[in-house]
Amino acid sequence: MQNLNEQQVRAIIADEIQKNLFKLPKVPPTYHTGVDNVKIPSSSIIANTASYGFVYFNENQTYTLNFAAGNPSLILVNGLVYNTSNSDEYALIEGNAVITKTMAFQPNNTSSVVVGGPPYPITDSVGRGVLAQCSTNLYIVGGTGGTANGHVDDNFIVNAYQGPGLTNHVATAQFMNIQPSSVDLVVTNLLSGWELKLNFTII
Repeated sequence: MQNLNEQQVRAIIADEIQKNLFKLPKVPPTYHTGVDNVKIPSSSIIANTASYGFVYFNENQTYTLNFAAGNPSLILVNGLVYNTSNSDEYALIEGNAVITKTMAFQPNNTSSVVVGGPPYPITDSVGRGVLAQCSTNLYIVGGTGGTANGHVDDNFIVNAYQGPGLTNHVATAQFMNIQPSSVDLVVTNLLSGWELKLNFTII
């Protein structure tokens, strides 16, 4: 075996550094087989299975939506609440709710906001976790040439009022009580003789 002096060793090291200066060393792929590396359970993998459908309500109630798979992050909602005895009186609903931990905007100055405050879901007075949710609600009466009353809300997935003004609810609904595979929709203030129809997409 050849004995190398310090100068020869330095020359070899410098040559190897130069060879690898502009290329990354090859990294072999990692296989989680349970032998070479620990297996990853399927419950720890973010699911890509979404679910959707519509539900209608004709009374105040708590309704449970079960997920198609675990780990969803967002619920998209659209629909309407309408007077069953007057087809020219209804409110259009559009909103979304975030299932994962969420921070809310807080005022910073006249031209910006920051995030802060307690993270959602926030526990309400009876111990239910209320999700971060918001909606746009447009009340219309009289059909073509009638009147409209719009309302944007950052606490309810449905919060429609008869117009003008925010004095008489048509319906409210709020997502809460999040579980690993379900969430509750609590419908309140639904006027007698009115129905609420909502489309849900959970992703």
